[in-house]
Amino acid sequence: MRKLVFILTVCLCLGYALTTKGQTLPDNEVKMKRASIPLKPKVGIVFSGGGAKGVAHIGALRVIERAGIPIDLITGTSMGSIVGGLYACGNSTAKLDSIVRAQDWTYVLSDKDDLSHQSLQEREKQNTYIISTSLKLGKNAVTPEGGMIIGKNINTLFNAFTAPYTDSIDFNKLPIPFACVATNIVNNTEYVFHSGVLSVAMRASMSIPAAFSPVRMGDMVLVDGGMRNNFPADIAKEMGADYIIGVSVQSKLKTADEITSTGSVLSQIIDVNCKNKFEDNLAITDIPIIVNVEGYGTTSFSHAAIDTLIRRGEEAAMEHWDELVALAKKLGQTPKTPVPKILIQRKPLVQPTTYKIGQLRFENMSAGDEAFIRTKFRLKEGDSIDTHRADQITTSMRLDLFYNTADVRIENNAVPQTDGTSAARINFIGGAKKNNQVSVGLRFDNEEMVALQANAALPFRTKMPMELDFTLRLGKRIMAKA
Repeated sequence: MRKLVFILTVCLCLGYALTTKGQTLPDNEVKMKRASIPLKPKVGIVFSGGGAKGVAHIGALRVIERAGIPIDLITGTSMGSIVGGLYACGNSTAKLDSIVRAQDWTYVLSDKDDLSHQSLQEREKQNTYIISTSLKLGKNAVTPEGGMIIGKNINTLFNAFTAPYTDSIDFNKLPIPFACVATNIVNNTEYVFHSGVLSVAMRASMSIPAAFSPVRMGDMVLVDGGMRNNFPADIAKEMGADYIIGVSVQSKLKTADEITSTGSVLSQIIDVNCKNKFEDNLAITDIPIIVNVEGYGTTSFSHAAIDTLIRRGEEAAMEHWDELVALAKKLGQTPKTPVPKILIQRKPLVQPTTYKIGQLRFENMSAGDEAFIRTKFRLKEGDSIDTHRADQITTSMRLDLFYNTADVRIENNAVPQTDGTSAARINFIGGAKKNNQVSVGLRFDNEEMVALQANAALPFRTKMPMELDFTLRLGKRIMAKA
């Protein structure tokens, strides 16, 4: 009997010891304990809109890095969304610097096709005519794009530098969480991108009304976020920022004498419309870096302007050096650290150039257009495609099939394969088809002295794409051809 009691006692003791060692607390106690653990404060960076003036963000960002500030999230509007989005997805400040300097911005901010992709006829048109515009006949005689620039080349640029993120994603899963602002002109409300296709979000945020065609998503028509919120510090606060560092490249409000051009009118409309919101957001910014952009505008993309603006961004940030260093120390960082810890933790941006085709999709394209592209480029599942080939295909969609816009979305590793690997889903997306196009040019030479030349191009939606072309020249020698 004593033996039995002893054994039972030992078992009870062991059972108690085991249960207390591995026992779990009730859910409410776990939540209370978690709440009592101090979380690392988050630092949010805010980049304002401002067109070309926004390259100054790169200079300010260099100084913020140099101070050792760990960046936990980024918000931006317009050009601020471009700099912020490219940085958030893994591009370094050195890479951003090289990107803005390497571009032919006159070409990027146009819808011209690269000469190497053009037929002789297209090259002649591009060099002959000063103005080309779409003409849609009938009671709804407006262009479907809604802007002077559709944005073909800016789309290509964004796609190239956000290559690993060409499919729809949660922006919180980027190397640095990111959000950007656009304006829905259907109801004049602010729309904040926290997810989606990164390049599309950036494109919507910088769509200056009338200058660039808006981005259409469902029942929304999205234009430049600066129309509602050009300095989105409130969005950074909503995303959990405890400390906000803001960089503003907004110009001062212009006087009546200074409003003399289309650009100055648009700029003033945006600045006046957002004045109160800007001041409210500035008030919640812990370190506001205001860049002196006097003498520069939204289209100041010359090499000299880029040099000056980036330098001014650095100078403006250096005026807050002591504040930046104090914040870094508060967060356990130091400006003496050669590379800020946050940059060591960030995954490098890897831009794959070749993909195995797991699935081909053709959106907003007819069966005939799909067959044309598949045949011309010998596309089939199982083969490989590189980004250069994908660009050639979208160019062909515009030039051969008369799409105003053509895009490609590459969802890497989206299609499981039988061998256990995965391949890419390649989506080619056609926009609206071209309308009739009218082009006008002037000719000066010894024979004609002055001649006015006009051209009309009428695309036909036939099984094999065709375009009827008329040219008329008025001068000493009248000429007409079709």
